[in-house]
Amino acid sequence: MTITNKKILVLVLPDPKKEQLFEFYKELIRLFRTNLKEKILVFGSKEQILLITGGCITCDCLESDESTKRFVQDGNVYWYFSDTIVPDIWIRDYAPVHLHDHYLKFVYNPSYFYKCEKVMADDLNKFGSKLPSLCATIASYDSDYFRIKDVELIPNNLILDGGNCVYNGKGDLIMTRRVLTDNPSFTETQIENDLKKYNVERVHFIECEPGDLTGHVDGVVRFVDTDSVIVSDLPRSYVTDGNPISKKEYLEDLAYLDKVAAEMSRYYKVTRLMNCIPCKEVKEGMPSAFGNYTNFFLFGNCLFVPQYGIEANDSNACKTLSETFRSQNPTIVKVDCSVLSSYGGILNCITWEF
Repeated sequence: MTITNKKILVLVLPDPKKEQLFEFYKELIRLFRTNLKEKILVFGSKEQILLITGGCITCDCLESDESTKRFVQDGNVYWYFSDTIVPDIWIRDYAPVHLHDHYLKFVYNPSYFYKCEKVMADDLNKFGSKLPSLCATIASYDSDYFRIKDVELIPNNLILDGGNCVYNGKGDLIMTRRVLTDNPSFTETQIENDLKKYNVERVHFIECEPGDLTGHVDGVVRFVDTDSVIVSDLPRSYVTDGNPISKKEYLEDLAYLDKVAAEMSRYYKVTRLMNCIPCKEVKEGMPSAFGNYTNFFLFGNCLFVPQYGIEANDSNACKTLSETFRSQNPTIVKVDCSVLSSYGGILNCITWEF
């Protein structure tokens, strides 16, 4: 089942032991509740949810049947009590990818995972496959709000993270060539032909950004509409503020982003979005995403823009995005992502829409 006229926003809570990250989620959920009319589904263990809510939930469990006793409605938020902590907040990557009326569940098996994390990937694949049916259950409680129709969840054997797919809703898909590295038995043509079964008309393969272990595209290029894209940009001169990558690495990244912008300009109107020079900090084996604004999150009429406490850069990002999306007249919501970005991802990475 899927929703045809409304959406549900889905999040997974982090481990409470990561105190700063957990506090970030408290603030993020507050921002979502305040600014969104849409429904929000939050997955977590009983411990996580009670900590987030301060031990207070205003409504009882939904008692329709045994399988739905896990759902608790609290205003526009549905809390889902899992038996254990879901071990990964980066739901975008292991959840199904929505292409037209299809939900494709690719294989989540990242090459950047440590060996000990491969077992976790199996669990996340199973969890990701259940997400549409769990969201459809919530939709069934709000039949006046949602209009539902049956849609098949389609397994696909490609190893592909959701963060490596940006789609314009009308047939164009952009991804990095990491998909070829992860699927060495497939050619570009074979992958494109496979995706064309699901109303994809054109696939753009771009190189991976230098220094990005994930090989994801959603911090480099984002669609604005069917004919326009945003491509990341960097300052034209190297500065040493904020523990940046080396000048050599900076020049390589800048040349890469300019090349991507030139390539995209053959097909779309391109807007460059100024990011900070990447910093060289690493946490849990993953380079920081601090200073990236391209991984914003657009949901409903709200555009959630990452902020980093750098006034000129933060303001410029809000201005650029507001002007770029002006036809949609979004409400700009600023989100301090200083803590979140240190783990290697930002807002689009931790959200999923059904």
